[in-house]
Amino acid sequence: MQNRQKQWEYECLDASDADFQPISFDKAVIEKATSLRAVSASCGWRDLGTLAAWLDYTQQPLEKQLRTTSRVDRPWGYYEVLDVSADKTTKRLHVFAGCRLSRQRHIHRSEHWKIESGEAYIENGEARATLHAGQEMTIARGAWHRLVNPTDAPLIIHETQIGVADENDIERCEDDYGRI
Repeated sequence: MQNRQKQWEYECLDASDADFQPISFDKAVIEKATSLRAVSASCGWRDLGTLAAWLDYTQQPLEKQLRTTSRVDRPWGYYEVLDVSADKTTKRLHVFAGCRLSRQRHIHRSEHWKIESGEAYIENGEARATLHAGQEMTIARGAWHRLVNPTDAPLIIHETQIGVADENDIERCEDDYGRI
């Protein structure tokens, strides 16, 4: 625990797989908890099984993980994976009112955004634009960009990533949520 690092809302431990006992998540965590609350949710839940099984799942190629995960929560909202192929990934981004994504760039992919609903303020390199439903913009590979929802209503974007869709291919230079 002394060498742990904070990444967004997660604590990353400095430990190897051998440091953990192969017992179920329910026995290791849920049954030992003294104060729990439950809510009904539709989130593509899969039984976690042992920690080793969960660690094995997280080491799978992103394409395999995305096939079994429909919603991914982020501090600015969430995204849903709609389709995955070898060189293209399609997502629907839901950006909460007043929130913005980090100012970022990608080395291995370009992105195409189409506004489904709401209003988007987009920084794309040196260009700045406000887009509404039906309007589109392409973000070139390597371009610094940011997506902002400046309104008090939800923003929904249809995003197509062309190239390697890897969440590790995000270089941030500004972030409201401490992820730099």
